[in-house]
Amino acid sequence: GHRLPNLEFQLLDVGATRHEGRYDFVFTIDVLHHIHQPLQFFQALRCLMCTRGVWIIIEPNLFHPYIFYQQERMKRQG
Repeated sequence: GHRLPNLEFQLLDVGATRHEGRYDFVFTIDVLHHIHQPLQFFQALRCLMCTRGVWIIIEPNLFHPYIFYQQERMKRQG
């Protein structure tokens, strides 16, 4: 794995976690479009991050051929 003394991986419920200014880096993949209250999510996430924290967001691109294929495959399977 990726073990370093200054590296920690966590899966968090942003709304239920209270660690103000703790995280330097946040990575989300395929999450943002599931958030029902984006402003509250953004505010909670911001509270968790250090002042110069970085958030990398990866979301599906419906125009990418692989994603398009997977979406069509799922539709056909019901």
